[in-house]
Amino acid sequence: SIIAKQWGFEPSVIEVNAGDRVLLHIKSMDTTHGMFIKEFKISKIISPEQTVDIEFIADKKGEFDFFCTIPCGAGHDDMNGVLIVK
Repeated sequence: SIIAKQWGFEPSVIEVNAGDRVLLHIKSMDTTHGMFIKEFKISKIISPEQTVDIEFIADKKGEFDFFCTIPCGAGHDDMNGVLIVK
């Protein structure tokens, strides 16, 4: 489970194992946010007070940045995290 709020994701580091089926439950606590992970072709919008489920197979090893794609205020550029696939 992940909380999206101005201006961060909690937790901001997600660790999984290669080959895992990953299910992320992401809830926005305040305004509209986005979740983007380029390498896994994930691009979702999370509306205020809504939860979005994102499911994918962690089929690549490494560290992959994720970030908010919806401008959400002064700290928007700092709203990011990392997905670690071991």
